Amino acid sequence: EKGRERTEATGGREEESLHTELAFCLLQEERDVRGSEMEEAPEQRGSKRKSESRLHSFLRQSHRYNAELLLSAINGPHLWEEQVVLHCRLSLHRTALQILVFHLTASADRCEAYCSNLRPKAQAQTAFLSLLDLYLRPPGDQPPYFERATQLLSTQGANIDPMQVVETLAPEMPLWLAVVPLQRVLLERTHARREAQISRALHKAQYQRVSEMRISARLQNVTMTEVRVCGCCHDRLSRADGHDLRYFAVYPNGSLVCFKCFQSSGPTVCPATKRDFKLLPAAPNGEFLSS
Repeated sequence: EKGRERTEATGGREEESLHTELAFCLLQEERDVRGSEMEEAPEQRGSKRKSESRLHSFLRQSHRYNAELLLSAINGPHLWEEQVVLHCRLSLHRTALQILVFHLTASADRCEAYCSNLRPKAQAQTAFLSLLDLYLRPPGDQPPYFERATQLLSTQGANIDPMQVVETLAPEMPLWLAVVPLQRVLLERTHARREAQISRALHKAQYQRVSEMRISARLQNVTMTEVRVCGCCHDRLSRADGHDLRYFAVYPNGSLVCFKCFQSSGPTVCPATKRDFKLLPAAPNGEFLSS
């Protein structure tokens, strides 16, 4: 097994090396294409770029390359789309969002979709907060994106912690822009909390009801006589002298059977009536349904 593990580890490293090498080849190809485009007339540029580059497609589809090594080679004022993919692979989501917002000028829907696709959910919530902070505190001298921040709170407020939202809001944000989305966030959180309280109360009531039914079943009295017989095999439950009793079992419907029949049928199916108490349990009021 150790030899097999070493072989798999070696194969994994070789696969990563090959994928990384292919990514560098595609990177050089992309740079050559961009260089040739710069030599063309402005009206002809981009005519060959209607679809995404092979490099960008490969980076999105493969998970075997060394993202950190590639990012160090790609990092710069170009290939922004590829940098977004690599930053995402390295869980550097704030940097990826910063590129989307300020370098690619991506739409608000695309930025929100980036956050929504992250897993686990806690990572997506952190990304939404980072996006909100970038809208309210853009780098440099750029003005805040108050309208985008308001839209983000309106559409994704349920996925963000209200207290963290309050801490993230900029003092310069107009109050009338913040009130409506914050009110919606708080209402959604209050609604979710009330739903959880109702569900918890219903589960508690059900547990108490089942507990009462269980106690009632345990307190059920059984009258034994010397002529009482098993409800399934009809053997007498007492011995010939009428004093010693055999082991017996009583089901919720009142059927009394010997221990042998109980073992052959099980605790949930009455051998006398063939009633399955999992499918047809006791009545909700705690009384037992007759067979």
